[in-house]
Amino acid sequence: MKNKPLFILAICLFCITGCSTTGTTTPPITPSPVQYSFTETEDMTAKLIFTYKDKAGVSLIDFEEKILPNPAENTYWEPIVLPAGRTLTLRVFVYWGEGETNRRRGIFNCPPLEKGKTYKLWYYMGEKHNEAKKLILTESDIERISYKIERKLFKGYVVTPLFEAVYIQEIPEFSNKELRNLWREYNN
Repeated sequence: MKNKPLFILAICLFCITGCSTTGTTTPPITPSPVQYSFTETEDMTAKLIFTYKDKAGVSLIDFEEKILPNPAENTYWEPIVLPAGRTLTLRVFVYWGEGETNRRRGIFNCPPLEKGKTYKLWYYMGEKHNEAKKLILTESDIERISYKIERKLFKGYVVTPLFEAVYIQEIPEFSNKELRNLWREYNN
């Protein structure tokens, strides 16, 4: 074969450099927010944004047993439109850190929201190990949930919020039975 050296050279170059398409990467697609409404009309509604900051977040499972559907590919639900002017029952997931074991379902008893306003719902884990976990409802202009913690002589710690909350709901600690069930789930 007369072109054998050229053929071997072409094969070697291909093996060394690889296919030209392997070097190109497509940039990751950033999901887009899409509004979802649990109401038929827009006249008596408020909007709620579920937040994720500093490896802690809260997401909606359902509103009064109406399940939030999965969003379309490359989208997420934000904000959620809810009825205004009455107490709402929201089933939520709170999550923190990494992994499946760092999740917990709960009920957020949302106070009546004001018509036309937008709010944010936050999950706050606490700065100290023994501090209560909380679901915190704020107006939408709040960008971060933080506290000033001071040690006072003879009084222990004094914790002062550095934000204005609309409503705060503490999350009770797990009971021993709940912890045993979680441990069984994790080890199975």
